Amino acid sequence: EVFLFFWAATMLVGKLRKIRRQQRAMLFDVLPSDIGEKITERNLDKFLEYISELPKNAVGSFLVTRCVRGLEHFRVRKSAADTATMLSSQSDLDASSVDSSYTMFHVFIWAIPILGFLGTVIGVSSAVGGFTDTLSSSSDMESLKVGLKSITGGLGTSFDTTLVALAMAMILTFPVSALQKLEGDVIGEVDEYTNEYLLRRLEDGRNSEDHRLPSASRNDMQDVVQAALKVHRAELEGWIGQLKTLGKGVS
Repeated sequence: EVFLFFWAATMLVGKLRKIRRQQRAMLFDVLPSDIGEKITERNLDKFLEYISELPKNAVGSFLVTRCVRGLEHFRVRKSAADTATMLSSQSDLDASSVDSSYTMFHVFIWAIPILGFLGTVIGVSSAVGGFTDTLSSSSDMESLKVGLKSITGGLGTSFDTTLVALAMAMILTFPVSALQKLEGDVIGEVDEYTNEYLLRRLEDGRNSEDHRLPSASRNDMQDVVQAALKVHRAELEGWIGQLKTLGKGVS
Protein backbone atom coordinates (compact mmCIF):
# COMPACT_ATOMS: atom_id res chain seq x y z
CA GLU A 1 0.00 0.00 0.00
CA VAL A 2 2.90 2.37 0.69
CA PHE A 3 4.28 1.59 -2.76
CA LEU A 4 0.93 2.35 -4.39
CA PHE A 5 0.63 5.57 -2.42
CA PHE A 6 3.98 6.95 -3.59
CA TRP A 7 3.29 5.71 -7.12
CA ALA A 8 0.03 7.65 -7.15
CA ALA A 9 1.74 10.70 -5.63
CA THR A 10 4.35 10.65 -8.41
CA MET A 11 1.60 10.45 -11.02
CA LEU A 12 -0.17 13.38 -9.38
CA VAL A 13 2.94 15.53 -9.68
CA GLY A 14 3.23 14.65 -13.37
CA LYS A 15 -0.45 15.38 -13.87
CA LEU A 16 -0.12 18.78 -12.20
CA ARG A 17 2.80 19.71 -14.46
CA LYS A 18 0.77 18.71 -17.52
CA ILE A 19 -2.17 20.86 -16.42
CA ARG A 20 0.16 23.81 -15.86
CA ARG A 21 1.41 23.45 -19.42
CA GLN A 22 -2.17 23.40 -20.67
CA GLN A 23 -2.91 26.58 -18.71
CA ARG A 24 0.17 28.33 -20.08
CA ALA A 25 -0.91 27.37 -23.60
CA MET A 26 -4.17 29.24 -23.02
CA LEU A 27 -2.15 32.47 -22.84
CA PHE A 28 -1.08 32.22 -26.50
CA ASP A 29 -2.96 34.14 -29.18
CA VAL A 30 -3.43 31.09 -31.39
CA LEU A 31 -5.65 32.85 -33.94
CA PRO A 32 -4.38 36.44 -34.11
CA SER A 33 -6.57 39.05 -35.74
CA ASP A 34 -3.49 40.54 -37.42
CA ILE A 35 -3.71 37.77 -40.01
CA GLY A 36 -7.37 38.45 -40.62
CA GLU A 37 -10.55 39.39 -38.82
CA LYS A 38 -12.32 36.60 -40.68
CA ILE A 39 -10.99 33.11 -41.33
CA THR A 40 -11.45 32.28 -45.02
CA GLU A 41 -9.96 29.88 -47.53
CA ARG A 42 -7.49 32.57 -48.58
CA ASN A 43 -5.85 33.20 -45.19
CA LEU A 44 -6.41 29.78 -43.64
CA ASP A 45 -2.92 28.53 -44.53
CA LYS A 46 -1.43 31.61 -42.87
CA PHE A 47 -3.15 30.71 -39.60
CA LEU A 48 -1.85 27.14 -39.80
CA GLU A 49 1.65 28.38 -40.56
CA TYR A 50 1.52 30.74 -37.58
CA ILE A 51 0.38 27.91 -35.27
CA SER A 52 3.19 25.65 -36.48
CA GLU A 53 5.71 28.27 -35.30
CA LEU A 54 4.40 28.29 -31.71
CA PRO A 55 6.62 26.79 -28.98
CA LYS A 56 6.69 23.00 -28.81
CA ASN A 57 5.18 22.90 -25.34
CA ALA A 58 2.06 24.62 -26.72
CA VAL A 59 1.68 22.60 -29.91
CA GLY A 60 0.44 19.49 -28.11
CA SER A 61 -2.06 21.33 -25.91
CA PHE A 62 -5.83 20.92 -26.10
CA LEU A 63 -6.23 24.47 -27.43
CA VAL A 64 -3.75 24.25 -30.29
CA THR A 65 -4.85 20.75 -31.26
CA ARG A 66 -8.51 21.80 -31.33
CA CYS A 67 -7.78 24.90 -33.44
CA VAL A 68 -5.60 23.00 -35.92
CA ARG A 69 -8.19 20.27 -36.41
CA GLY A 70 -10.92 22.86 -36.82
CA LEU A 71 -8.95 24.78 -39.45
CA GLU A 72 -8.00 21.63 -41.35
CA HIS A 73 -11.60 20.42 -41.30
CA PHE A 74 -12.78 23.79 -42.57
CA ARG A 75 -10.23 23.66 -45.38
CA VAL A 76 -11.53 20.27 -46.51
CA ARG A 77 -15.29 20.69 -46.01
CA LYS A 78 -15.52 24.46 -46.57
CA SER A 79 -18.48 24.61 -44.20
CA ALA A 80 -18.68 26.48 -40.89
CA ALA A 81 -21.61 24.33 -39.75
CA ASP A 82 -19.71 21.07 -40.33
CA THR A 83 -16.70 22.53 -38.53
CA ALA A 84 -18.88 23.42 -35.53
CA THR A 85 -20.20 19.86 -35.39
CA MET A 86 -16.69 18.44 -35.57
CA LEU A 87 -15.44 20.73 -32.80
CA SER A 88 -18.34 19.69 -30.58
CA SER A 89 -17.41 16.04 -31.10
CA GLN A 90 -13.76 16.83 -30.40
CA SER A 91 -14.77 18.54 -27.16
CA ASP A 92 -16.59 15.39 -26.06
CA LEU A 93 -13.54 13.29 -26.95
CA ASP A 94 -11.23 15.57 -24.95
CA ALA A 95 -13.54 15.45 -21.93
CA SER A 96 -13.71 11.65 -22.16
CA SER A 97 -9.92 11.47 -22.44
CA VAL A 98 -9.53 13.58 -19.31
CA ASP A 99 -11.96 11.40 -17.35
CA SER A 100 -10.26 8.17 -18.43
CA SER A 101 -6.84 9.51 -17.45
CA TYR A 102 -7.96 9.46 -13.80
CA THR A 103 -9.04 5.81 -13.85
CA MET A 104 -5.72 4.63 -12.42
CA PHE A 105 -5.99 7.11 -9.54
CA HIS A 106 -9.42 5.78 -8.63
CA VAL A 107 -8.04 2.24 -8.74
CA PHE A 108 -5.28 3.23 -6.32
CA ILE A 109 -7.76 4.94 -3.99
CA TRP A 110 -9.81 1.75 -3.99
CA ALA A 111 -6.89 -0.70 -3.72
CA ILE A 112 -4.94 0.93 -0.87
CA PRO A 113 -7.66 0.41 1.82
CA ILE A 114 -8.23 -3.13 0.55
CA LEU A 115 -4.56 -3.95 0.97
CA GLY A 116 -4.64 -2.43 4.46
CA PHE A 117 -7.66 -4.56 5.35
CA LEU A 118 -5.90 -7.67 4.04
CA GLY A 119 -2.93 -6.81 6.22
CA THR A 120 -5.25 -6.55 9.22
CA VAL A 121 -6.83 -9.95 8.45
CA ILE A 122 -3.41 -11.55 8.15
CA GLY A 123 -2.32 -9.96 11.43
CA VAL A 124 -5.46 -11.13 13.26
CA SER A 125 -5.02 -14.66 11.91
CA SER A 126 -1.43 -14.69 13.06
CA ALA A 127 -2.43 -13.39 16.51
CA VAL A 128 -5.10 -16.06 16.91
CA GLY A 129 -2.60 -18.74 15.98
CA GLY A 130 -0.09 -17.29 18.44
CA PHE A 131 -2.75 -17.21 21.18
CA THR A 132 -3.44 -20.91 20.64
CA ASP A 133 0.26 -21.72 20.85
CA THR A 134 0.58 -19.63 24.03
CA LEU A 135 -2.27 -21.46 25.73
CA SER A 136 -0.83 -24.83 24.85
CA SER A 137 2.75 -24.02 25.84
CA SER A 138 2.22 -21.84 28.93
CA SER A 139 2.31 -23.69 32.24
CA ASP A 140 1.92 -20.75 34.58
CA MET A 141 0.12 -17.42 34.68
CA GLU A 142 3.21 -15.24 34.17
CA SER A 143 4.23 -16.86 30.92
CA LEU A 144 0.60 -16.61 29.77
CA LYS A 145 0.56 -12.86 30.47
CA VAL A 146 3.78 -12.36 28.52
CA GLY A 147 2.34 -14.27 25.56
CA LEU A 148 -0.91 -12.28 25.67
CA LYS A 149 0.98 -8.98 25.65
CA SER A 150 2.80 -9.90 22.48
CA ILE A 151 -0.45 -11.07 20.90
CA THR A 152 -2.36 -7.87 21.73
CA GLY A 153 0.55 -5.79 20.49
CA GLY A 154 0.38 -7.64 17.16
CA LEU A 155 -3.36 -7.02 16.97
CA GLY A 156 -2.82 -3.28 17.49
CA THR A 157 -0.27 -3.21 14.68
CA SER A 158 -2.67 -5.10 12.41
CA PHE A 159 -5.47 -2.60 12.93
CA ASP A 160 -3.04 0.27 12.49
CA THR A 161 -2.38 -1.08 9.00
CA THR A 162 -6.00 -0.46 8.00
CA LEU A 163 -5.96 2.96 9.64
CA VAL A 164 -2.84 4.01 7.75
CA ALA A 165 -4.28 2.70 4.48
CA LEU A 166 -7.51 4.66 4.95
CA ALA A 167 -5.52 7.80 5.75
CA MET A 168 -3.45 7.35 2.57
CA ALA A 169 -6.59 6.92 0.49
CA MET A 170 -8.09 10.09 1.93
CA ILE A 171 -4.88 12.02 1.29
CA LEU A 172 -5.02 10.98 -2.37
CA THR A 173 -8.73 11.62 -2.83
CA PHE A 174 -8.68 15.40 -2.34
CA PRO A 175 -5.83 16.31 -4.76
CA VAL A 176 -7.15 13.87 -7.38
CA SER A 177 -10.59 15.50 -7.27
CA ALA A 178 -9.06 18.98 -7.38
CA LEU A 179 -6.86 18.16 -10.38
CA GLN A 180 -9.74 16.52 -12.23
CA LYS A 181 -11.85 19.64 -11.78
CA LEU A 182 -8.93 21.86 -12.80
CA GLU A 183 -8.36 19.92 -16.01
CA GLY A 184 -12.09 19.93 -16.72
CA ASP A 185 -12.02 23.72 -16.41
CA VAL A 186 -9.24 23.82 -19.01
CA ILE A 187 -11.47 21.89 -21.43
CA GLY A 188 -14.23 24.42 -20.77
CA GLU A 189 -11.89 27.32 -21.50
CA VAL A 190 -10.83 25.67 -24.77
CA ASP A 191 -14.51 25.33 -25.74
CA GLU A 192 -15.09 29.02 -25.04
CA TYR A 193 -12.01 30.05 -27.03
CA THR A 194 -12.93 28.00 -30.10
CA ASN A 195 -16.51 29.27 -30.02
CA GLU A 196 -15.44 32.90 -29.66
CA TYR A 197 -12.30 33.14 -31.80
CA LEU A 198 -12.69 30.31 -34.31
CA LEU A 199 -16.30 29.48 -35.09
CA ARG A 200 -17.54 33.08 -35.11
CA ARG A 201 -14.78 34.10 -37.51
CA LEU A 202 -15.24 31.31 -40.04
CA GLU A 203 -16.45 32.70 -43.36
CA ASP A 204 -17.64 30.13 -45.89
CA GLY A 205 -19.68 32.58 -47.98
CA ARG A 206 -22.93 30.67 -47.61
CA ASN A 207 -24.67 32.97 -45.17
CA SER A 208 -24.39 36.12 -47.27
CA GLU A 209 -25.04 34.87 -50.81
CA ASP A 210 -28.64 36.09 -50.84
CA HIS A 211 -27.61 39.57 -49.68
CA ARG A 212 -24.98 39.81 -52.42
CA LEU A 213 -27.57 39.53 -55.23
CA PRO A 214 -28.08 42.88 -56.94
CA SER A 215 -31.49 44.48 -56.83
CA ALA A 216 -31.95 44.02 -60.59
CA SER A 217 -31.44 40.26 -60.26
CA ARG A 218 -33.99 40.10 -57.46
CA ASN A 219 -36.51 41.99 -59.58
CA ASP A 220 -35.92 39.64 -62.52
CA MET A 221 -36.48 36.65 -60.30
CA GLN A 222 -39.76 38.12 -59.04
CA ASP A 223 -40.93 38.72 -62.61
CA VAL A 224 -40.13 35.13 -63.57
CA VAL A 225 -42.07 33.81 -60.59
CA GLN A 226 -45.07 36.00 -61.35
CA ALA A 227 -45.08 34.90 -65.00
CA ALA A 228 -44.98 31.23 -63.99
CA LEU A 229 -47.86 31.77 -61.58
CA LYS A 230 -49.96 33.44 -64.29
CA VAL A 231 -49.52 30.45 -66.59
CA HIS A 232 -50.57 27.99 -63.92
CA ARG A 233 -53.47 30.24 -62.88
CA ALA A 234 -54.76 30.32 -66.45
CA GLU A 235 -54.55 26.52 -66.73
CA LEU A 236 -56.36 26.14 -63.41
CA GLU A 237 -59.17 28.49 -64.52
CA GLY A 238 -59.55 26.51 -67.78
CA TRP A 239 -59.92 23.24 -65.87
CA ILE A 240 -62.49 24.83 -63.55
CA GLY A 241 -64.48 26.04 -66.55
CA GLN A 242 -64.48 22.58 -68.13
CA LEU A 243 -65.64 21.02 -64.88
CA LYS A 244 -68.53 23.50 -64.66
CA THR A 245 -69.58 22.71 -68.25
CA LEU A 246 -69.39 18.97 -67.56
CA GLY A 247 -71.48 19.43 -64.44
CA LYS A 248 -74.22 21.28 -66.33
CA GLY A 249 -74.33 18.57 -69.01
CA VAL A 250 -74.74 15.83 -66.40
CA SER A 251 -77.54 17.70 -64.63
